Amino acid sequence: MSIGLTLNTVHYSKSGTETTISKEVIEAEGMKLGEEVIRRLRAEEGLGDIPIVIGLFKQEKRNSIAPGSYFAKTVAEKGKATPSGWKIVDEEYVLFPAATNDEKFRETDTAFRNFKQAIDDYFPSFVNVIGRGLYTDGSLRSLEVEIPIQFFGTSETIGFTQYMTGLVVKYFPNVQTEVSITSVNGPEALI
Repeated sequence: MSIGLTLNTVHYSKSGTETTISKEVIEAEGMKLGEEVIRRLRAEEGLGDIPIVIGLFKQEKRNSIAPGSYFAKTVAEKGKATPSGWKIVDEEYVLFPAATNDEKFRETDTAFRNFKQAIDDYFPSFVNVIGRGLYTDGSLRSLEVEIPIQFFGTSETIGFTQYMTGLVVKYFPNVQTEVSITSVNGPEALI
């Protein structure tokens, strides 16, 4: 059995104030909650002799484009009422173009900015290009790019999509990349 527990990084009061919850509190409370979930599940009939995996997910603020990330996981082996220990998960979502000069994202950010410049050169009217990269264990594992744009016909859509395919191969050759091209009418192309 696999269970994911989502923990908020911000507490929203009824009066509308927001309080950021520290990383240390999220981790400690999440691990305590995960162990309690395992104990309760073991008490249920039929769940005493199966492995239980618990993943802890840190949810970003309400208005954040990035969803959050997993930060810890554990396994309670068959018949065990307690987990075998927590393992830290190194996972992080990053928006591109990056608003930070963090060295660990610099190479991807540079490639993304060059990618966006190539799009701007091809399609000179304003094009808003946003990317969301998933880093696992310090490496970029996947990249989702959204391009909302106004097209003036099917042939222009096809030409732009073909051009985009070449750019994806050029700038992100070793990364699982998905590009969604949309217009006011809805999805136009998916690469």
